[in-house]
Amino acid sequence: MRRAAVRLLVLAALVAVTWAPAWGGAPIGLRLGQRIALPGSAVKTVVAEFLDPEDTKLGRPIALVLGGELLDAISDLPGAGVLVGTDAEGAGILRRLGGGYHRAAVAIAREQGAIAALWGTIEGTRDRVELESFVSQVPDTALGGLKVELEWAGRAVPGFSATIPPRSFHLASRTLTRDELFARPLAILRGPRSVRSEPARSAPALGLVGPDDAVQGMDLQGGWWRVTLENGTAGWLEHDENDVRIPPRQMVALGAKIPIYDRPGATEPQGKRSFRGTYRVLAARYTARGTWVRVPLKPTNETKGDGSGETAWVPAASFRAEYSLPVVHLIAGLYRYRMQRYSEAARDFHAFIDAAGSAEDNVTLAVAYQLAGLSRLQGPARDHDALEDFRRSVELTPFDASAYALRALGGITVADEVPKTAIEDLNEALRLDPRDPTARDLVGAMQKLLSTPSVDARIPQLEHSLRGREKDVWILQARREAYPDSAYGRVSK
Repeated sequence: MRRAAVRLLVLAALVAVTWAPAWGGAPIGLRLGQRIALPGSAVKTVVAEFLDPEDTKLGRPIALVLGGELLDAISDLPGAGVLVGTDAEGAGILRRLGGGYHRAAVAIAREQGAIAALWGTIEGTRDRVELESFVSQVPDTALGGLKVELEWAGRAVPGFSATIPPRSFHLASRTLTRDELFARPLAILRGPRSVRSEPARSAPALGLVGPDDAVQGMDLQGGWWRVTLENGTAGWLEHDENDVRIPPRQMVALGAKIPIYDRPGATEPQGKRSFRGTYRVLAARYTARGTWVRVPLKPTNETKGDGSGETAWVPAASFRAEYSLPVVHLIAGLYRYRMQRYSEAARDFHAFIDAAGSAEDNVTLAVAYQLAGLSRLQGPARDHDALEDFRRSVELTPFDASAYALRALGGITVADEVPKTAIEDLNEALRLDPRDPTARDLVGAMQKLLSTPSVDARIPQLEHSLRGREKDVWILQARREAYPDSAYGRVSK
């Protein structure tokens, strides 16, 4: 049997980057009818100011941090962008929108050509807050949902497909202190930038900082960072989406030996060290050779946390970033999937799953596993890992017909045939929901394959694997026909 004869072909509006502008961010207002920000960006998301009913004054700062962390997560993606939407003029837009804030955020994202909107609410005090976050993929746009089809010898196999519609996620709430949000190193991409005595452009300048300077963020008020410089100077630095980058506070080692360097971007390592556990990020640099972080050589629980002791520069990709909210990983995975970086997308979806842990609800975790499985099916030699992702999705949501239908499609893709397990999954999918579109399409395609010999020359393995299972397919077809397409607004082809 020819290996990899059948594979998944992504049909939704994927981004083929034929040119590579720098990844970047841009501020926008919370209103419709404004200019399109980052018009050359291939993929972008809107991070909207968090609703702040208890007036903690943290709605805008939290959006700036999450937008900055998302920029860090996609820093290797040319053409990707992040839009941070805030009520910077203090016009009271958030209060006026009230319960319509979600619809407004999605409408702004749609107008801006973004794939998703991230927003949330804040409860608590100015020193400790509980963040509830939401992500909505934007419907009714070219990048809103996605469709995948089986491909044979460069041609799509009609009906062997799945449509994954845009989704909305209500993420588990997270409680964070002010230090956990804002006490972190900052990276200056361009310079010089002024550090001032007060959080105002008219305040006297205390000094200048540039890309090679160590800048430690201590707090964020409005759009101004309270910072400490390497020489001990304390002052205020105005935030800028393109000049002031926000790396994660901590990185999680993946248990491997990692090359260490004496400076960011160096080509010759000083050696290798084993890293295990969580490490505080002391500094970060964004270079042509990727993102680099300076970390202690001992994990956080074995150090004072003040940067003293031995340190080294390492490639950030050697660790898993620990962002303020796990949702940053989820959105980064959507970016990479859209830009056809499938192996890295799977890594991001699993980073979300690992960071979210048992606090997240089963439905959200199941969708993340489905996205990881679809990503792995696109990459080389990752097939069986994809099946494990689909298995976990079914395990988490055994009541969800689409989980079984996607696992059936994955099993067909991996096996280059229609295995018995795919028949069983489709039977369960139709038992749970006879209207599930993926299950219905797959069953209809199998029935057509058995009844149309003319397709044998093009997809012999699929057709051959169904011989001897005609009765099973007939039973599935009967269940499918009990709910005709016209009963719920679909048109049979």
